[in-house]
Amino acid sequence: MKKLYTILISLLFVVSVFGIASAFALLFTATPNNVAVGELITVYYPSESQTPPDDPTIEASGTLVKGGAYKVSGPTKTGNNFVYTYRAKQPGTIYFKFGNEYRTNDVSITPKPHPMKAFMDILGFGKKK
Repeated sequence: MKKLYTILISLLFVVSVFGIASAFALLFTATPNNVAVGELITVYYPSESQTPPDDPTIEASGTLVKGGAYKVSGPTKTGNNFVYTYRAKQPGTIYFKFGNEYRTNDVSITPKPHPMKAFMDILGFGKKK
């Protein structure tokens, strides 16, 4: 009987640790995950406090090319979240980091196609002979 209790308590501990970790990992989010240059990125920081946190820092994801974004508005309190709005300005992959602990998911910023490119393709410019 002791073995059964030990196994059940261990299982409960493991499940609760993964449940709490996954819940905290999803709270700090940046949406959408894929944007083009010039589009808006919304960052959510969950907090019960009425005092807004410091602005997040923008960092490159791993060894990928660092994209860029600049702050448009925020923080504004919406429900239990502080909401920041950023505009993507440079292609690459970034994430937003709050302090030394919390970070959001990765956001991929792709270059925006230029209208002249379609015209150049029609004329055949830019193709190797």
